[in-house]
Amino acid sequence: MKNTFTQIGVGPLCELFGKTRHAYYDKLWHQQRRYSDHEIVMELLLQLKRDASGLGTPTIYKLLKQTLHAHGIKMGRIALHNFRLQHGLVCKPKRNLYEQLTPSIITENTLIS
Repeated sequence: MKNTFTQIGVGPLCELFGKTRHAYYDKLWHQQRRYSDHEIVMELLLQLKRDASGLGTPTIYKLLKQTLHAHGIKMGRIALHNFRLQHGLVCKPKRNLYEQLTPSIITENTLIS
């Protein structure tokens, strides 16, 4: 909104929506912090993918947990998985090399013969 109305200050715009200037800047700082955290996580994931590809989210989380904590990033395993899904970094599940017979097929075969 501030980008559209450059002549008007932040204060009047915040009053228009019933928010304080501090709330506006808190939101701005939070978005900047989150963006920088996501950049760090993306770099770590790409580096790990180059070194050892094909790992699942729980394994990656175990490997990156200490590094994330050292950077001050609070991200759990599910948030990491959602981040990987959002950016297309999730491996496809391995395909079964054999066909499993279901009980319905087995019972059909025994009834026919």
